[in-house]
Amino acid sequence: MPALIAHGAIALAVALSSPTLHDAQRAQVAWAACPESAGTGDWPELGHRLRCAQVAMPLDHRQPDGRTVKVDVVRVLAADPARREGSIFFNVGGPGGHPAAVLPSLASGWMDPGPGGTPEREKQRLAERFDLVAVVPRGLGAGWRYDCLTPLQPTARFLPTDRGDANWQRTLGDAQREAEACRGLPGARSINTEQHVRDMDYVRRAIGDERIHFYGISHGALVGAWYAATFPAHMGRMLLDSPFYFRDSYQTATVLSLEAERRLFERDVLAPAIASPATYGLTMESDDIKPMLWRMPGVLREAWHDRLTSPTYLAAALTMQGWVAQDGWDGWEALSAMAGRRPFASTATLDASLRTAARQLLLPASAPGPLLPPYRFSTRYRATRPAGVLIGAPSDSVWMATLCNDGPWWGTDAAIRARADHFALSFWEADGTDIAPYLVCTRWGGHAVDKPDLDVIANGPPFLMLQAEDDVPTPARGSEALLAHYPNAHLVMARGSDLHGLFNASGVPCIERTAARFLLTGEVPDAPTRRTDCRMDAVAP
Repeated sequence: MPALIAHGAIALAVALSSPTLHDAQRAQVAWAACPESAGTGDWPELGHRLRCAQVAMPLDHRQPDGRTVKVDVVRVLAADPARREGSIFFNVGGPGGHPAAVLPSLASGWMDPGPGGTPEREKQRLAERFDLVAVVPRGLGAGWRYDCLTPLQPTARFLPTDRGDANWQRTLGDAQREAEACRGLPGARSINTEQHVRDMDYVRRAIGDERIHFYGISHGALVGAWYAATFPAHMGRMLLDSPFYFRDSYQTATVLSLEAERRLFERDVLAPAIASPATYGLTMESDDIKPMLWRMPGVLREAWHDRLTSPTYLAAALTMQGWVAQDGWDGWEALSAMAGRRPFASTATLDASLRTAARQLLLPASAPGPLLPPYRFSTRYRATRPAGVLIGAPSDSVWMATLCNDGPWWGTDAAIRARADHFALSFWEADGTDIAPYLVCTRWGGHAVDKPDLDVIANGPPFLMLQAEDDVPTPARGSEALLAHYPNAHLVMARGSDLHGLFNASGVPCIERTAARFLLTGEVPDAPTRRTDCRMDAVAP
């Protein structure tokens, strides 16, 4: 079947087919070799174990009326069928993350010899004894591509430094057009976490397992929690890696992320420069550094708000800002020329270091045009997705639809504008995209799900969370709150790390072996507080 065309009658005919009334009790999936359109890539070492399917799921599992949507599923069969114990369902996060390329990478990696020449035994057993299964979020599969944002041409400028009435009206107009373009597409209301976990359970029944085990990254933790609360009898072991704080709203998660980002920026970038300005070639007083940063001209802040990742980069930026304050702004070429002929510091070594940082800041990519699409992922989310996840307009569209459908969104335009001003004046890294879901989702027409009672999870088996101490997209405060709320929660905290998505990436045995052993047997660390600290002195590559 051809991919869904997002607009018009063709989309309705393709995406919402109506053959016969879907039998909610009989679940059938026709597994086959993965076509190129599935996006899995080539994995010859997996051979016939890598399987794919397209399933005609009910548009609404709660009220099936014969209309269906095409949902892709990827599966890697257990390497030792005679010793198969069940299935591990995997969610890569997002929402809007595509698992197709990640799932076979996991299966292959678990069997891959490590530095010692042999696979890690617990992971090898996982690959031998469990199927790995990923249900692709609705709207991302080859049979249905939900893309409502690509045709739009945003008009708003960089909101943190252009907060006047004219730009705010452009921002409201962009949000209205996005809501109108997305909410009315066929199947849009079905792109939500409730329908997704019901898609998962359909696949579970088709496979024939009484229970699933679950491994979710970031927003995947919310998916696991909703499945556990909706189908408590069918959830086994649940591993939540860098978990989204699923007990509260996306609005709360946004603030937690901004606060975590600010804390790291002030600790790792601002504080060293303030403590010793001369070390970084700065001639100003310590007390003047932070105020000067916040006086940075809008054109520079727009370009550099997410680029000042070290005291050296900060010093290079402030030095160039001083030139602009003295000589005026005459464009990026003029600033580059100044950086090429003017000294940054009195010593050759420091001057070379600052000059290298300045060249990076002056790359064309760091000098964006006047338009910033307000509906795109914030850099916090875009920069930290696991490798292999598809980034593009369908992912953005599914992201927005899921957020709008999953829960109520508060706020008048005036209240949301006040929040945008607060973000701009309180968080240096804010880029204006943080309030895009507020504006779009308050124009969506209401949410489309029945949220399960997440307290049900407390009656289930123990679950394990992995958390980096300095994670920005899903900060540690969220995991600590989940640990306090759920008596069956256990937490492994990676000290000294900001890695988002720890399992299979940390390279640290107390993360890797603990997580693998939990998925394999259900064993959790023996800690009276249910919290175990694991030292990581550097971010893993």
